[in-house]
Amino acid sequence: MYRLIRFFLTILMLCSANTAMAGSLQETFTWPEGKAWALSLSFDDAQLSQLTMGIPLFNKTGVRATFYVLPGPLEQRLADWKAVVDNGHEIGHHTVNHPCTGNFDWVTEEKNIKNYSLERMRNELKEANRRIGELLGISPDSFAYTCGETAVGEGSGSISFIPLVAKLFSSGRGWQEEAANNPLTVDLAHVPGMKMDDTSFDSLKPILDMARSKGYWVVLVGHEIARIGEQQPGGYAYTTRLEMLEELIRYAKDPVNQVWLAPVGDVAGYIDQQRKYSGTERNRGHPLARPGQ
Repeated sequence: MYRLIRFFLTILMLCSANTAMAGSLQETFTWPEGKAWALSLSFDDAQLSQLTMGIPLFNKTGVRATFYVLPGPLEQRLADWKAVVDNGHEIGHHTVNHPCTGNFDWVTEEKNIKNYSLERMRNELKEANRRIGELLGISPDSFAYTCGETAVGEGSGSISFIPLVAKLFSSGRGWQEEAANNPLTVDLAHVPGMKMDDTSFDSLKPILDMARSKGYWVVLVGHEIARIGEQQPGGYAYTTRLEMLEELIRYAKDPVNQVWLAPVGDVAGYIDQQRKYSGTERNRGHPLARPGQ
């Protein structure tokens, strides 16, 4: 009996500690417009379906998303991507060649990140910025790690390029990670991004509810966009379902859920500025914060 009582007391103490930690975060960090947490929708690779399926939904519902693009696909639908910029969406940087691990069949030796040096990666990041700037007239300030890879080379000779991303961009987003982001501690040069491809809203909701209770930031990552049961040409393996996005947006738009739905760059910029504030000045919010969606 004593052990049972002690067990329940331990559980009660842990729950109280988690509640205190959540309260502590809400007291020391304030999201704009009285929101309780933040959510960002992001998509990689400048896929055609992002233009044909995603953008109409986002524009209709007033949602601004982040699109991490490569120069090549931009050139194929340049007028459409210029319209994406004009509609207030964020354009992020996703390299020129999309280097990745050789574990994927489509990765050539040229694109295998183990064959990259830090200097080659630096040159490619700058080249992508130059080309995106020429095409769209903007300079991307957000970066997404291709295949979630954060190091060049392999084994004992591998070198992290997170410090390089930190120098060139305001944020670097990861992929297929399993954590929401504490705004007080997240490394903005490596922001965990969570998969939303082939994921139902019901499976995401516990994560969203947890982030709301703790005041965290959730960054979701998608690629192709299609309806349930449909497949994009070429059988691409990573597809976000339109029905899930519709349900997710309804959830985010409900005032009860108190979420700031904004592009990655907006949230990262707000967090960076909030960290530089102190005391009551920090809690007044920051002029960089845009109206919630």
